[in-house]
Amino acid sequence: MPYTHMNQPIDGNMPAEGNETLDSLMAQTRDAPHSIPPFNPANPDVFASQSRQFNEFLLWDEGSLWRLINSEAAYLQMAAFTLRGSPAVAGITQHLDLILEPIDTLANSDPQAEQLAHRVRRAIGSMIRAVMEANGFRKTGVLRAVPPEPRRLFVRSEVYERIPVGENSFDVEFNWDQFALGASFATVRRLAPRMGIRALPSMYSPDKRWFYLSSLDEAVHTTDEEELRVYEAELKKSFQSIRENNPNSLFRLAAYYGDYLEVCMMLYELSTDPDEFADPDQRLEI
Repeated sequence: MPYTHMNQPIDGNMPAEGNETLDSLMAQTRDAPHSIPPFNPANPDVFASQSRQFNEFLLWDEGSLWRLINSEAAYLQMAAFTLRGSPAVAGITQHLDLILEPIDTLANSDPQAEQLAHRVRRAIGSMIRAVMEANGFRKTGVLRAVPPEPRRLFVRSEVYERIPVGENSFDVEFNWDQFALGASFATVRRLAPRMGIRALPSMYSPDKRWFYLSSLDEAVHTTDEEELRVYEAELKKSFQSIRENNPNSLFRLAAYYGDYLEVCMMLYELSTDPDEFADPDQRLEI
């Protein structure tokens, strides 16, 4: 059953009027005390890597939920409530109600809407955590009652605290593997110094029928033995030439060497004489 609100679906596409209402309300939010650190927007790629179970809510309802919580106006209100010892979400319940009210109304009779209402609330908690941590706050492990304004949206929620001045918040090592699993390739390429100035890395196509040779800027059929042999010879010649004439070009050597090993591995699987490509390093010396 499709969820409707103002005669429009709300399972991912709330009407433009709703978004305009949110924006206008948030614009009226008063400035918070000067003790609150300046707003630093949370990175959606970091959120996606750390809260993979809620990834879809980054774009849900045309991104209005993430845009609302990850805004300066929402942050100032959440931080102001936090400094008073209240749950961060208490600062924005008036605005969240515009999103939750139509879903909660349907949840009274629709099990799907009830499940959605529960997941949206969990996603809201994760988004708030991302924004607060991006701005120098951390979880305390304390849950406190959330005031029923304009109604009881949350029973209890997390209380945050400022990370004390002088305490190194970077002592906990960044989870590189988790970040890389959820980050977009464009983000990784932007953050990796070498990738930003180099060609695409060598890679297989999703169906594994093609392999892109970064060193030669060419693609090869992974099951075409004749073509692979041609590229094997070309890679070998190029690697030997660089090693002899420009041995300090370590990145170029590594690129050709990596592609050569991969091509030899494919030929090892295709050749009628597997021993022919069993030792790529030895072949490079021939």
